[in-house]
Amino acid sequence: MEEIVVVGYGTQKKADLSSAIAILPTKELNKVPGGLQAGLQSSVPGVQVTNGRIKIRGVGSINNTDPLYVVDGMIGGAVPDEANIASIQILKDAASCAIYGARGGNGVIMITTKRGSSGDVKVDYDGFAGIKNLSHNIDMLNGQQLAELVNEELWNGGKRSATDYLDAYKDPASIGEGYNMFNALKRTGFYQKHNLSISGGSDKSSFRINGIYSSDKPVFIKDETKTYGVQFISDFTKGKLKFGETMTVKGTNRSWSDKNLLIALKWAPTLPLYDATSSTGFAGAGNGTDCANSLAQANLNWNKGETTSVNGNAWVTYDILPGLKYKFNVGVDLYRYMVQNYEAAYSIPYQNHTPDSYAMSSYKTNRFLYENTLTYEKTIGKHSITGLVGVTSEETKSLSVTAGARAMPSQDILILGATQQDDSKSVDSSVGHESMFSMLGRLNYNYDSKYLLTFNFRRDGSSKFSKNNRYGNFPSLSAAWRVTQESFMKALPAISDMKLRASWGMLGNSNIDSYQYQSTVAFSGIWYYLNNAKNAGGLPVTPSNPGVKWESQYSTDLGLDLSLLNNELSFTVDYYYKKTSDMLVQVPISYTAGFSDNKPTLNAGSIENKGLELSATYKKSVGKFDYSVSGNISTVKNKVLSIGANNEIVAGNGISKTAVGRSIGEFWGYTTNGLYRTQEELNADKAFAPNAALGDVRFVDKDKNGVADQGYIGNPIPKFSYGLSADLVYKTSGGTLDMSMIWQGSQGN
Repeated sequence: MEEIVVVGYGTQKKADLSSAIAILPTKELNKVPGGLQAGLQSSVPGVQVTNGRIKIRGVGSINNTDPLYVVDGMIGGAVPDEANIASIQILKDAASCAIYGARGGNGVIMITTKRGSSGDVKVDYDGFAGIKNLSHNIDMLNGQQLAELVNEELWNGGKRSATDYLDAYKDPASIGEGYNMFNALKRTGFYQKHNLSISGGSDKSSFRINGIYSSDKPVFIKDETKTYGVQFISDFTKGKLKFGETMTVKGTNRSWSDKNLLIALKWAPTLPLYDATSSTGFAGAGNGTDCANSLAQANLNWNKGETTSVNGNAWVTYDILPGLKYKFNVGVDLYRYMVQNYEAAYSIPYQNHTPDSYAMSSYKTNRFLYENTLTYEKTIGKHSITGLVGVTSEETKSLSVTAGARAMPSQDILILGATQQDDSKSVDSSVGHESMFSMLGRLNYNYDSKYLLTFNFRRDGSSKFSKNNRYGNFPSLSAAWRVTQESFMKALPAISDMKLRASWGMLGNSNIDSYQYQSTVAFSGIWYYLNNAKNAGGLPVTPSNPGVKWESQYSTDLGLDLSLLNNELSFTVDYYYKKTSDMLVQVPISYTAGFSDNKPTLNAGSIENKGLELSATYKKSVGKFDYSVSGNISTVKNKVLSIGANNEIVAGNGISKTAVGRSIGEFWGYTTNGLYRTQEELNADKAFAPNAALGDVRFVDKDKNGVADQGYIGNPIPKFSYGLSADLVYKTSGGTLDMSMIWQGSQGN
C-alpha cells in the first residue's frame, strides 16, 4: 500500500487515493502480442479495445472518444515502446480526470518511461519476430465445382441444348482446381521489433537512450511498414534545482496499394488471373464474372507515405521553501506527413483508367505546451495538506498542401509541372490554428491516512468557441475512508485493508473542428463567368453557430478496495454513472440552405453510461514457487437520451444508427428470416420480393407495406467484458522460469 501512483501533475500513495485509478503492471504488457492495448483489455476492468480504439467506461459522446495520453507529464505525449514503460495508471472517474479538464472526458492513461539510474552503464535488448497468416479462410468452390454447379442449374432449368452451356464449363474435370483470386492476394506475413537501450548515471545525473526498429508485412501483398525511432531521457540535480527531459524522434515509412478484397471473392475460379496478350499482363472478366481484377488493381497503383515526428517535454523544478516547489514544463509535438499516390493508365474489361494520375500531399502541425505549477505540502501532527495551482497554455498550428495532375510523361518522371494535360492540374491548401489557456488547482487533505479528501478544479478556454462561450469550468470532489485504520478493525485481523470511496465531478469535450462558430468559405475549384471571362470565386461551406459551447459530462463513482489474508487476496468494486449533456452534434439541415453535406455543430444531445466493475487477485508464495490468479468483469449500459431535432442520426457509412432510447452507433440494416426454401415462401412474399428465387435471402416485411423492413441488428457495445490471467514463477539457482496465461472476451456485442 506504500506504492506511489502517478496522478495528474503529481504523485500519491496508492493507499491515499480517493478516486477510481487502475494500475496496469508492466509485466502484463509482454504476456501476449498486442502490448499496451492487449494488457489494458485483459487486466483493467472498464476498458474496451475495438479495432485498435480504446474506450474507457463506455461511449460518452458521438465525437472522438479516445482517452488522453499523458507521458512523463506531456499531454498528448508519444506512447513509448512497451519495453521502455515503467508504470501505467488509468484514470477512470471524473475526480481523477478533472485536473485535465476538457481533455479528460474520455479517461486518461498516464505513462511513465523508464529512466536512467546511478551505477555502471547498462545495455538492454528486447526483440521479437514472427510470421502471421489468416486463421480463417472463406471456403470457395474451385473451378471444377463451379462449372458442375452452373451446368446442374442450367439442366434443372430445362436447358438441354449444348449451345445453352458456356464453352469454358463444358468439361468441368479439365478445369480442376482452377484459379483463386483471393489466394493470389495473400501471403505469409512477417513482423519484427527490436529495442536497444543504454542507461547509466550517478546520484546527481542519469541518462537513458532507447532505439527502436520495427517492420510489418501484412498477410496481403503490396503493403509494408517500417518504423525507426530514438528516445532521449535525462535527469540532473543541482542543489534545489532539478531538470529532466524526455524526447522522442520517430520516422515511419509505409508503401501500399489499394485493393478490393471483397471483389476478389466474386472472381470466377474458372477464369485465369493473367493474360499474356493484355497490355497489362492481367486478365479481364468473363465466364460469368462481371467485376474488376483485384490482382490487377493491386499492381497498377501505389501509395507511399512518410511520417516524421518529434514529441517530448523538458521540465525544471525548484524548491523555493521547505514544502513549496515550482515546476515549469514545456512540451513540443512536431508532426510531418507526406504521401504520394499513383495509378497507371490501363484498360481491362470492367477496369479502365486513362490517362494515369499522380497526386502528392504534405501536412504538418506544430504544437507547443507551456505549464507553470506551484505545489505546497505541509504536515501538522496527523493532518497532511497538499495544494497545487497552475497556469497552462497550448497552441497548435497546421498547414497542408495537396496537388495532382494526370497524363504524366512516364512512371519514372512524376513531376506535376511536366504533365501532358495541363488542365488536369489541381492544387489545394489549408491552414489551421487553435489554442487553449487553462488555470488549475487541487487540494488534498489527509487525516492520519484514515480520512481522505480531494478537490480538483480546472478552467479551460478554447479558441474553438466564441468569446461568449470560450471558457468551461470543471470541478470534482472525492472522499475516502480507510476503515481498517479504525481501532475497532483490530478485531478482524483477516482484513488487511479496506477503503470506501465516493466521487463526483464534471468534465468537458471540445472535440470539434475549429471555426464552427463562424461561417467558413472555400475558394478551391470555385469560379464563375462574367463578361465571357473566368473569375475565381468563393462559396460558404459551413453554416455557423455562434452559440456552440462546451459539451459537459457529469460523473459519479462509488468504490470499495478490500485486501484480505495479509494482502494475498484483494478485491476492487466500482459502480459508476456518467451523463453527457449539451453533446456536440452535427445536425443535418435542408439542402435548400445551400451548404450541401456540411452541417452546423449544435449542442443537441445527451447520453448516459452506467455500469459495474469488479476485479480480484490472489497471490501466494510457496517455497520456490510464486503464483497469482487475477480476474475482472465489467458491465456497461449505454443509452442515448436525446439527439438532434429528429432524435436520430444515421452514420455516413449507412450501417449504423444513433437514436433516442438505443445505444450509440447500433448496427442498422435489413432484417432477414433465413433463405427461401419452398415455393410457398416465395408466393407469400411475392408482393415485395417479386424477383426472389429459391436460395435467396428472405427479407422481412412485418408491416405488410410491400417494402422490406430495416431495423436494429446488433450493438457494438458489449453488455459485459471480462479478463482472466494466471502467472507461475519458479526460482532456481540458474535463473527464473515463468509462465503466463491470459483470457479475455466480451458478450453482447
